[in-house]
Amino acid sequence: MSLFRVRLASFAAGFAVAGGLAIYQLQKDLWASHKVLSEQAANYQATVEKRLAKLEAGSKSPPSALSEGLAELRFSGSSLGSVQPQEIKQEQEASQTFSTD
Repeated sequence: MSLFRVRLASFAAGFAVAGGLAIYQLQKDLWASHKVLSEQAANYQATVEKRLAKLEAGSKSPPSALSEGLAELRFSGSSLGSVQPQEIKQEQEASQTFSTD
C-alpha cells in the first residue's frame, strides 16, 4: 500500500506543478493579448477622433452653392412641384397592381 501512496503523491505533486506552470503561461498570454487589444483600440480611437476633427473643421466652413441650393429645395418643397405625398402613394399602389397581374 505504501508504494501506491508514493505513486499517488508523486502524481499529485507533478500535476500541481504542471497546473501552476500552465496557469502562469495562460496569465502571461492573457496580459500580452490585453496589451495588444488596448493598443489597437487606442489607435482606432485616435483615428476616429482625427476624422471627426476633420469633419467638424469642414462643417465650420461657409456652405457651398450646392449645399445652399439643396437646402433651398428641401425647405421650399419646389422639388416636388404640385405632387403631394398621397398622389405618390397612389401611383406606387397602381404600379404594384399592374406588376402583379
